[in-house]
Amino acid sequence: MASIKKNFAYQAMWQILSMILPLVTSPILARTLGAEGIGIYSFVFSVVGYFALVANLGVYRYGTQKISTVRNDSEKCNRVFWEIWWAHALVSMLVGSIYIAFVINSANYRLFYMLMGLHYLGAVLSIDWLFAGMEDFKKITIRDTVIKLVTFVSILLFIHDKGDLVIYTIIMTLGNFVSGIAFWVSAHRYVHMVPVTVREVFAHNKGMLVLFIPVLIENVYTTMDKIMLGIMDSKTAVGFYENSEKALIAQRIIHALIMVIMPRMTFLIYNNKKEEMRELMKKAVDVAMVLSVAFGIGTASIAKEFSVIFWGEEFYPCARLIFVMALAIPAMGLSRIIREEFLLPSGQNKVYTICAGLGAVSNFMINLIFIPLYGVIVAAISTFISEFVVFAAQCIAVKKQIPIIRYIKEGFIYIPFGIIMYFVVRIFGNHFGIHIYTLFIEIIAGIVTYIGICCIYWKLTGQTYYFDVIKNLLKKISKIKKE
Repeated sequence: MASIKKNFAYQAMWQILSMILPLVTSPILARTLGAEGIGIYSFVFSVVGYFALVANLGVYRYGTQKISTVRNDSEKCNRVFWEIWWAHALVSMLVGSIYIAFVINSANYRLFYMLMGLHYLGAVLSIDWLFAGMEDFKKITIRDTVIKLVTFVSILLFIHDKGDLVIYTIIMTLGNFVSGIAFWVSAHRYVHMVPVTVREVFAHNKGMLVLFIPVLIENVYTTMDKIMLGIMDSKTAVGFYENSEKALIAQRIIHALIMVIMPRMTFLIYNNKKEEMRELMKKAVDVAMVLSVAFGIGTASIAKEFSVIFWGEEFYPCARLIFVMALAIPAMGLSRIIREEFLLPSGQNKVYTICAGLGAVSNFMINLIFIPLYGVIVAAISTFISEFVVFAAQCIAVKKQIPIIRYIKEGFIYIPFGIIMYFVVRIFGNHFGIHIYTLFIEIIAGIVTYIGICCIYWKLTGQTYYFDVIKNLLKKISKIKKE
């Protein structure tokens, strides 16, 4: 069985890379494509994303769960893989034909929708769920890293002004397409072609559909903002919102933690190992609280300087959007843990669907009523509110099954630590003004303040395992330097 620590290391490396590269490319894109160009791309990408979402029909979560339960039996694994793949392929072909009709009849942005067809193909051909179910995150990390670096270099070489929006779209869609098909090269390590019956294929449709509904609802309140802004406000507003989302890059570390734990949690629940499951859940919540408070409040504290330094004066409106959206990171991270590590692995899809539905309804109604009146800030506020609605609903739903509220309460102490960090950072920000060196000073001051207070707290409460993690990390870094 794969090591969670090793898988987390792979995913953390990838997520860190995903944090660093946008820091370099986003200023370039902001100054070349502008807010409107970024908005057009984001709007079209969001629309095409819904076609890919319907075509995928919850296959990542469903496939990961199913593969993780049969991974120790190669024959069962082969059969389950091909049954799920064919079920997915049939739906993808149906949705693909609808997408072609949509492109033909599109009055606006037809060229971009045509180019995005490659993104659709890459999304529906991806079998990353096989590797996630086998807990082989090394393959996922290597693939994504190589493709991300090639895409990054291509942006540096070929994007120079607003007229390069088409070239940018080609670069991104090619990257997504190659990313989707790359896994097939090494799939033979786990599966080989076996015949399956039509009945066996269609037997998976219900399970995939059950998992698809909450995925669809979740996407309504995470991507519908851009579509509603594009229709009810402007593509420039979409550009502001898109870049503000990019500023929330630090939450990727939390996502890495969740991704590597999900297959193990499914395995524990499937084998009725309740004590191990609860212990793993508590550790996940503990780490998520430490990270989400640091990333959320930390990002909010540097929003003003970050938006202007990285994207220019045109993107100054992003500062308040980043501030609002960053404060939702704790709710995003914790609700994702409850969903991915307990509700879905334990088959409580209906519960999550209801919780996600509450978030989607609140998000949609706030946007519908207030975007025409107050513009893009409403999209940020509605995201903040909907994330906390989902989080609260999930906590209430599972409190009798696992002591989730107790786990979270134990982590409340990190909130005042984060608030202290915020005021320390703002003292430096207000004193030095908007300069690049100010941003570096703010980040260093924030890290030192937060980690310093946390270390004192861990020492006083005897939570020595955090020090063990830090020591191991420093050892690995020193080894890399020696090599």
